[in-house]
Amino acid sequence: MGEARTTKDEIVQLLKVKGEHTVAELADVLEITEMAIRRHLSNLEKDGLIYSKMVRQHVGRPTYLYGLSEKGEDTFPKEYKQFAIDMLEDLARMGDEKILRYVLKERTKRMEEQLQKRVSNQKNLAYKVQEIAAMQEKNGYMVQIKRDGEKSFVIEKQNCPLKEIAERFPQVCEDEKEMYKRLF
Repeated sequence: MGEARTTKDEIVQLLKVKGEHTVAELADVLEITEMAIRRHLSNLEKDGLIYSKMVRQHVGRPTYLYGLSEKGEDTFPKEYKQFAIDMLEDLARMGDEKILRYVLKERTKRMEEQLQKRVSNQKNLAYKVQEIAAMQEKNGYMVQIKRDGEKSFVIEKQNCPLKEIAERFPQVCEDEKEMYKRLF
């Protein structure tokens, strides 16, 4: 037996499948009052799952269209992880280790360039560590920083968003370690 879906879930699903809707259109499709729809839309907008935009009418008052935000899109399943694993495994099966190494090195190089832009002009080690940790946090690493003496820090990653990829291709971790050495 499937889980019961809430009205909010139905609104998000409808906006995903059918695109932008007005309050009246949503009320008509879901067969509930416009007032109830407005309440749900208000909560969804506060949560950042949808957006609204005003559309001027030829006659009368403007109306609002509601659509799914990027955060709302992210609530739907994605297969990025498996796609990346499959691509890397295909490269490995092709038998040319150089191509696989090149692809992984380029990924690390791009990441290093992004981090370097944030810290290149900084002499203050604590600032550099904070900036790099903040960027890694955005990438899903759940970073904790611990001071280890006066001029030393330990950056602990509580989560690895590349865990399954790194288990199959340990070079991902090795490349990142080398990158951190270069950054500091």
